[in-house]
Amino acid sequence: MKKALSLFLALLMLLSAATALAEELPIVPEKIEVTIAVWRHQNDASASFDEKAFVKKAEEDTNIHVNWIEIVSDGDTKLAAMLAGDMPDAFIGPMSDKIVVSNTGLFADLTDKVETLVPNFVKLCEENDIDWKTFLTYPDGHIYSIMGGYWSNPSSETNGVNWINTAWLKELGLEMPTTAEELHTVLAAVKKAKPDSIPLDFCQSHYAAEFWNLTSMWGIPGFVLLKDGKAYPTVNTDAFYDALTTLHAWMEEGLINPEGFTQTDSQYNSNLDSMKVCLFCGWGPWSYIKDSDNREQYEVMAPVAAEGYTAVWPTKSQSTAIRNNLVINAQSPYVDEILKWWNYLSDGQGMALFIRNGEEGLTYYLDENGEYQSRNATEEDYIKFGYEQYANNVGSSTVAASLGLVNYHPLMIEALPAQPGSNAMIRRLAVNATKPFFSDYVPNNFIPAEAQEEFSFATEGLTDFIKNFAATSIVNGLTRADFDAFVSQLNNYGYDYYVAYYQKRLDNSF
Repeated sequence: MKKALSLFLALLMLLSAATALAEELPIVPEKIEVTIAVWRHQNDASASFDEKAFVKKAEEDTNIHVNWIEIVSDGDTKLAAMLAGDMPDAFIGPMSDKIVVSNTGLFADLTDKVETLVPNFVKLCEENDIDWKTFLTYPDGHIYSIMGGYWSNPSSETNGVNWINTAWLKELGLEMPTTAEELHTVLAAVKKAKPDSIPLDFCQSHYAAEFWNLTSMWGIPGFVLLKDGKAYPTVNTDAFYDALTTLHAWMEEGLINPEGFTQTDSQYNSNLDSMKVCLFCGWGPWSYIKDSDNREQYEVMAPVAAEGYTAVWPTKSQSTAIRNNLVINAQSPYVDEILKWWNYLSDGQGMALFIRNGEEGLTYYLDENGEYQSRNATEEDYIKFGYEQYANNVGSSTVAASLGLVNYHPLMIEALPAQPGSNAMIRRLAVNATKPFFSDYVPNNFIPAEAQEEFSFATEGLTDFIKNFAATSIVNGLTRADFDAFVSQLNNYGYDYYVAYYQKRLDNSF
């Protein structure tokens, strides 16, 4: 009897809680306006966020109107200006740990608010054994953000992967390259047969197409190599010298686009969309190429190694959740209201999918088992849902970016199962082909403010020094004396400190 009574009371409490949550809408009785800076996907073709279905529904349900500040490019500069001047009420997007640690006084302390004002987020974490408090608590013991994105998404463990035009390979009687030497042969054959082509293109300004993807052939995925728990220097090695001299030789032969260090994202996209390029690095062909038949000419090419070396591919953190997905201005009069608004947006996977992908039934659906599945939408589907303007971009990043809040949606545990033939499946298979060459993951740990400040001071100018030397060397060439002079100056910019810093990150020993 007591057990039955306890169960009844527990059920009554759950029903009361559900009723109370329902009664919270609208969040405010009279409409308020908040300003939120948001990172807008580069392929978003919508006129503004105000067009998106989730924005319209959220305002209708919550009585909160959002004035969006949409950031497409030059984000760091624009963010710095906001922090130094008039800050919006909140930020949605990749606010770095470093910025938060260095400016904690600017951001609202959410330590005692998360459990009471964002219970949907807390419930999701607890149901999936995610220690959200540890993940979000900064070294000073406070919480300044709510995480978003996917907790786990293998497709996002690296940025770009290699894509090669296999239709051209077949046309020229060539095989898929498996070594750097074979790749050189393929690129030279393409240049000879198609003089106006760009055999290999890259774009230093594009997140998924930096030149480190090229130096990976010599086991160099960046300024430092993380492998087996150790941080190894890379740019003061013979491997880096060999990489620079070989890539310069390839550029002199016309095999690599000499504009790679200076071209913009839009120029890179234009090269790919006009089918000038044999090999490129990027998220997927659909991110750059509008015509579906042209996209299908490209297939993933696994990393290849130069003779005597082992290829190592750049990677990111294994957990793909964005820790600082939502950060709120400490001076905003609407801190609690914004948290309640985010709690509304975090009301289950269905809501998160709606925010990320648009309306249910278009690119995802609820199956007979009550589980969400992805679906391959057709041009007719987009027209049916009123998205005629995107119908000719079926399956592209443009559609995904235009319908919702790509990347920075409320937390989901993992991406939906990819459907056969879909871009999501192609991407997963491409990452799987690249994964055996991954470096160790970058630890997703906090760095104390004093350590970050010391790092910034000790390594000031290092990034520009290395990148400028690499660009000059690949474009104009270098001698061994040039390289030795470069190496002799590295520690003047704190390179030894840089390597030691990453060892501390691996050891979590700050």
